[in-house]
Amino acid sequence: MLMALGLEVAMTHVEEAQALGLFGAAALSAGAGCYLAGTAFVARRLLGRWNATRLALAGLFVLAMPIVALLSSVAALATVAAALVALLAVEEILRRTAGARLPSASSPARPPT
Repeated sequence: MLMALGLEVAMTHVEEAQALGLFGAAALSAGAGCYLAGTAFVARRLLGRWNATRLALAGLFVLAMPIVALLSSVAALATVAAALVALLAVEEILRRTAGARLPSASSPARPPT
């Protein structure tokens, strides 16, 4: 919900060249960070291990909030989207190189030990 609010704020100002502002940046960045942290916590509970890449990017989103506030709406949206796509690419590379130790959508979940 928080990221949806950030998307709404950014989309209403997409034609303006002004900075997104702290409210929109907080909603967009913190929303993405909360989503990533939430999925990392669920992975910990279901699989018994932390997803460090998602937690790192969640922290980065929170730390980057003041910088995102200075960007235009289009640049802020592009930055968040690019970071999320990069996360997916990194997770796929890690999954392939680690011998499928990271969970994928097709692998069944194992209970924590």
